[in-house]
Formats: sequence, C-alpha cells, structure tokens
Amino acid sequence: MGLLSGKYKPSESCHDGAGDGRIQALKSSGLASLRDKFTPRNWAIVSAVELVAREHDLSMAQVAIQWTVRRPAVGSVILGARTMAQFEDNLVALERSLPDEALRRLDAVSALPQQFPYSFFEQAQQERLHGGAAVGDKPDGYHAPVRVAASDVGATHSLVAADPR
Repeated sequence: MGLLSGKYKPSESCHDGAGDGRIQALKSSGLASLRDKFTPRNWAIVSAVELVAREHDLSMAQVAIQWTVRRPAVGSVILGARTMAQFEDNLVALERSLPDEALRRLDAVSALPQQFPYSFFEQAQQERLHGGAAVGDKPDGYHAPVRVAASDVGATHSLVAADPR
C-alpha cells in the first residue's frame, strides 16, 4: 500500500491521505480488507514515521525498516522494492540505527489499546483488585520457595524444598 514507504506523506496530502490518486480509489473501493487501513490511528503512525525520518535524515521506508528490524519479536524483514533504487534505499536502513528515543516514540504512537483479558494486568486494575499494592509486590515476610534441581538430589523431577526456618 505504501503507507510507511513515504508514498503518502501527511505533511503533503493532509492528515488522512486526502487528495487524488490511488489512495482515494482504495478508500472508496468498499473492499472489506481495506476498511481498517485508513484510520486516524494509522495516519498518526504514518505522520510519526514521517517526522522521525525528517529528524534523522532518513527516508520513511528506512525508518519503517529500522523500526521493524529492532523489534524483539521480529526474526527477519522482507524488503519489497519495485526498483533497484528502492532496494538500495532499503538497504541503507540496515546501516544506520535509529536512536532508542525515536523507537520509543514510534512504539508509543502505534501501541494498541489494552483489551480484555490483558487489561487486567494494568497497574490501575491490579490496584483495584489487590488494594493498592503494586503488581509484583509481596507482603512483608514473604520468602520465595527454594528450588532444588533434580540433578542435585538424584531425582527425575525438580523438587521444592520446604522453608528452612
């Protein structure tokens, strides 16, 4: 589609891709697979990519590739270039790293809202459930169980030892 490649720049074509061209045809096509592509959230992401690209003297495609490459859950990135110039531009993204602050900004603008059941793990919900204690806090006097590896005791399974007190 070209949203993160720089084909559509919010600074040049309004904040939501308004204007002539292929994007308008796509927006008005009625295709179910495109309904969720042209959302205010997605345009905010495109705008943030454009801003980071301008700040760091990179193309939007380079920012998008660098952002993707640096995601912990991503094992590889497939470059989708139509021309040799696009391919060479994409390769530059692998030579220049974005600062962590820029990546945090992109992560923040693209973060999905917490949905059930994950919202139960947010701090505010945990405080309501547990009376104000921070998530992960243990009461005074709490001692973690002592774990003994099976190889240390000659057994086939791990054992949990009783509190030595």
